Amino acid sequence: MLPETQLPSDVFYLEPGRLLVSTEPCTLRTILGSCVSVCLYDPELRMGGMNHFMLPRAPSSNETSFRYGDRALAGLVERLLRLGSEPGRLCASVFGGANVLSNMSEMTHLGHGNAEYALDWLADAGIWVVTSDLLGSVGRRLDFHIGNGKTSVRLLGAQ
Repeated sequence: MLPETQLPSDVFYLEPGRLLVSTEPCTLRTILGSCVSVCLYDPELRMGGMNHFMLPRAPSSNETSFRYGDRALAGLVERLLRLGSEPGRLCASVFGGANVLSNMSEMTHLGHGNAEYALDWLADAGIWVVTSDLLGSVGRRLDFHIGNGKTSVRLLGAQ
């Protein structure tokens, strides 16, 4: 058994503000609070990727950080297209956007804006959302299994 701080060799941890794409079977893992992750999967090529963004839009047009949803979503799609995917084949799974600060109203908390942005962006891009687990008041641990496109979520700090 591996120590808790060491992940199996086929599990890759995705930090906030990053994205990962793989053509090989593996698991991408991240921890989400108000942040949102979008997992994109191409079932024909059996490849996919995940991002983890903290804010919906970049503050300026020359910002390239994947901390922003507009950059993280475009970057994820771009990388998959470069690897041979086609936009019409991509399926999305969307997670996160929790209201982890209890004093924020549901409509004004950061997670709500992140979730709404991701869903709107995907709809505008014509990418079908096959599953989602959004909002709520607790964080999540997300695992995205490249190779079969399945996701699994564990709620953190659930009461």
